[in-house]
Amino acid sequence: MGARKEIAKRRTVFRCFVVSVAALCVVLLVMHGARERALTSFVREHEKENREWAKRWVPQDDLDDQYPSVHRHRATHVGHAPRKAGATVGQFASDDSLILGGTRASSTRSTAFGNRASSDVTLPTQTGTEHDTLKVMISTTTADSPGKILDWMRYHRLLGVEHFFLFVEGKAARKGSVERLVAFPGVTVWEPSAELDELRGKSRAWKEDWLGNFFEKPCNNELFVRQSLNMEIAIAHALAEGLDWHVHIDVDELLWPGGEKHLSMKSFLGEVHPTIDNVVFANYEACPETDAVRDPFREVTLFKRNFEHVVKRTYMQFYKAVTGANPNYFLTYANGKSAARVRPGLRSNGAHRFSNYDKTPTEAWAAEAAVLHYTYTTFDDIKARKGRCECEKDEESLKKCFILDFDRVLYVKWDEMNEDEMRTFYNERVVWRDQGLKKRLLANGLFTRIYAPQIIMDGIRRTFGEPAGGISSSG
Repeated sequence: MGARKEIAKRRTVFRCFVVSVAALCVVLLVMHGARERALTSFVREHEKENREWAKRWVPQDDLDDQYPSVHRHRATHVGHAPRKAGATVGQFASDDSLILGGTRASSTRSTAFGNRASSDVTLPTQTGTEHDTLKVMISTTTADSPGKILDWMRYHRLLGVEHFFLFVEGKAARKGSVERLVAFPGVTVWEPSAELDELRGKSRAWKEDWLGNFFEKPCNNELFVRQSLNMEIAIAHALAEGLDWHVHIDVDELLWPGGEKHLSMKSFLGEVHPTIDNVVFANYEACPETDAVRDPFREVTLFKRNFEHVVKRTYMQFYKAVTGANPNYFLTYANGKSAARVRPGLRSNGAHRFSNYDKTPTEAWAAEAAVLHYTYTTFDDIKARKGRCECEKDEESLKKCFILDFDRVLYVKWDEMNEDEMRTFYNERVVWRDQGLKKRLLANGLFTRIYAPQIIMDGIRRTFGEPAGGISSSG
């Protein structure tokens, strides 16, 4: 009898134990499920944010994995301690420089080498977003006609760029040209002067290895050095005036914020992830379809897409068809142009990139946005290269004068051909007339049609009229 009671007691205890374990398991499963749901929700939100950024931004490391290219030009970063000196407008900035907030003054202001003026002329912008307060600036070194420069600034002002730093040379530096340019709102103009030369001479860049390879070389190398030194001056002013982004492009280039619904550089740059310092815009090279182009911004709509924006296999498949008898896939450069956050330590890294004296910046390529390069789109562009430099024709001398292969080819051809023969050469090497080939390249994504700049420029011309002095290229 006692044994049966003991067995029943043990069974009761065992049942209680089993029930307790089961209850504990249920509690643990519920807690685990809640944790998993919370973690899944967090991961999904994180992945959603990453996907949203990935739609527009392609980090450099990802590009290396997805679109490796033999044409990639790496920016080198040389680490040096920043110069310890306070900087004011007109001096080079360092980490100790005073950064002044606010926008440009409305009254005219000038320095020994710069001029700025306000204007009653206003242009509508297409922003209307939460990024309206973002201050974007463009710097450039130019010898183009004032009419072309003004159209170029009007186009970018419509995209939300409100600050322009112009270093003028040649016809752009004539008194009448400067007077027209300084009347444009938000512009700062530097004319050639001893003061400007002195300011360039104070640049830290002279002591840096990254620019040293271009010193003591003529022609295109001289321009490259001037552009880099001018960028340093513009950076100092941008820091002092509290601007947010610095873009450096030429007057034959237009920013194209592809994928941005407002067509606004403010909105585009305002959405850049805060950890990204520099944004690289792939260059799209304009392709003239006739040798009679006079106004490239309005007449050329066909563009050769950069290999960063196309499938590598397709790029390699059509490489020879696109290159033809030319030295490279692109007639000119292939490594894009950049925008950089204006921060202490910012410096130029040549005309195409930015770096920083204090750190190695984080760089990303824009997945859709590009810079449209209207290079050699008119036969006048070819004629303008004739006699621009005085170089010997041997290979070593040509490399010292010209950075780009096609520029060397043109220089030699002008010595061998008359103007009629050169026009034939231009049609063979630059003009795209083969309708079948163009259709194939468009269908495979290597070429694209972009009409918006044409439409915008038409609107600008209807508003302001044809530019006085024409739109011819630099001279």
